[in-house]
Amino acid sequence: MDENVSSEIKFTREERVSVPSPDSERRMAIRCADWDRIKHRLSQVSDPIPYLRVIYSVIYGIAASAGLTIIPLARTEGLLPWVIPLYSCISFFGFLCASIFVIVDRRIHSVRTSQLLDITKDMDDIEKAHKVGEAVS
Repeated sequence: MDENVSSEIKFTREERVSVPSPDSERRMAIRCADWDRIKHRLSQVSDPIPYLRVIYSVIYGIAASAGLTIIPLARTEGLLPWVIPLYSCISFFGFLCASIFVIVDRRIHSVRTSQLLDITKDMDDIEKAHKVGEAVS
């Protein structure tokens, strides 16, 4: 065989590759046990404002109580003329305020859930990129 003939093909390719500077690309090593602990704690995060449920439950109770009291008050004689409108207003605005609290609570919960899902997805993407769980050779 001719020794001048090579079985390799050699070519040159000019291409720019940007390497991040150490100032912009910083890394931090984290133990897998710490990573798993963070993921576990993230999955158990509770609602940010749990007392909103208590508030709107109490307001619904007050509104329902005032609304149900209107029935016997309507049959009462000698009642001052402002009592039934007052109970009606308390009932109406109580239901209105409690409903607003329910809407706010659900929106906060959905935003919070969305953020937690995004963080969990990011963590899963990082694990896939670093092939967490596979043996390091």
